[in-house]
Amino acid sequence: MIRVSSWPVSGVRCVAVLLLALALPAGASALGACGSSGATESGASPAVKTVTITAGLPQDAATEPPWNGRFVQVTVRAPKPEAMSASDWSVFVNGEKQSLEKPADIHPYEADAAIVVFVLQAPFGDMGKKYRFRVVYSPPDGPKVKRSWDYAWAP
Repeated sequence: MIRVSSWPVSGVRCVAVLLLALALPAGASALGACGSSGATESGASPAVKTVTITAGLPQDAATEPPWNGRFVQVTVRAPKPEAMSASDWSVFVNGEKQSLEKPADIHPYEADAAIVVFVLQAPFGDMGKKYRFRVVYSPPDGPKVKRSWDYAWAP
């Protein structure tokens, strides 16, 4: 038998157990810090201080199902999305304010994010036409936030 170390086997085991005992708490805290995908322990992200509209649908006729002519949606970041009022939202298509089937639906999905859904009262039905969407959030006690985008409704 060939010995690599001049330490006795029991000494090597003792050092290995000591290193393992030191590494376990550090590894456990590192794994605990990872958390789940994007979740934070304190809830809202400290960077979210104002409302931001981060995305709008329908977005691209080439990559998503065709627009049904009635449905518009935006994704927002906000300090407290559950405190948003549906009456503070409006949607415009080709420059005209749209009447909605019901007030905007606000669906928080994180402590600092929500999806806002608009169902238009009068559907649009002209396939092949280009549309310009604008969604506006204008609370009485804060700044107005808006997002605009173009959409070509391809057949």
